[in-house]
Amino acid sequence: ILPNSLAIHHPHNMGHQVACPLPIAALCDLVAALTNQAMAVYEAGPSATMLERQVIRWLCALIDQDAWHNAGGVLTSGGAQANLTALLVARQVITSKVEPTSNIWKDGVSQQKPLKILASEHTHYSVSRAAGIMGLGTNSVIKIATEQSGHLALGALKTAHQRCLQNNEVIIAVVANAGCTPTGSIDPLQAIGEYCNAHDLWFHVDGAHGASALLSEKYRKNLSGIELADSVVWDGHKLMYMPAAVSAVLFKNEQHSYAAFSQDASYLFQGNGHEDEAFNLSYRTLECTKR
Repeated sequence: ILPNSLAIHHPHNMGHQVACPLPIAALCDLVAALTNQAMAVYEAGPSATMLERQVIRWLCALIDQDAWHNAGGVLTSGGAQANLTALLVARQVITSKVEPTSNIWKDGVSQQKPLKILASEHTHYSVSRAAGIMGLGTNSVIKIATEQSGHLALGALKTAHQRCLQNNEVIIAVVANAGCTPTGSIDPLQAIGEYCNAHDLWFHVDGAHGASALLSEKYRKNLSGIELADSVVWDGHKLMYMPAAVSAVLFKNEQHSYAAFSQDASYLFQGNGHEDEAFNLSYRTLECTKR
């Protein structure tokens, strides 16, 4: 197996998809595999659950300790699943504002106004894939033009927003890139965040590649405005040198993290509300058997 695997430890490796993991992280993976904590509910992985909650608190504090003091989220298997989870939450939160008596999770999209996602033309394909999975159709993702530098053009975003309003369409999220895949460029998060907040739009930042710049005193300023986001995706298996795949989906308001999968499963979840299920992590993820 080893001679025919990609030599990610080789000095000439370009790190196309994942980083060379830290040795200590690989050893931790050995412990995780050996103890085999499923983590569907707290009783299936008590220590692992507490560690995950610590990691989530740490990541949220790195975004902004003050603005994100009520934040929360979960770890998922990769950025695609993290983006899907964030957009499911955005869909549930935004549609409940537009039509308080509706529940899109239970009733589906057929009774809704057309739902749209505004995203940079360089946005990762997982956003369009998520739209397809959610039944919105990939055409519901409106691609916003970028500047020559590769970052989203704010004027084009405003024009697209106004066009959606004229067409009586509901925008469930505006997706910005913090390190987009084709160019590595970072969208103007401050300006986009201020615009979204002013117009009550859900602001999602796909920081799978670039959110780790928050750990750098030198480059942190490039992510100014990320604290305005309603949700952030962050990959640990890229610039944090973790074994693949581990991503975080983070929410400025932790209560929103419960909105993605609003359903009952009495053999797993017996609580009367979100607070009762706070330690049962699969209550908030696509996965039941959770690594």
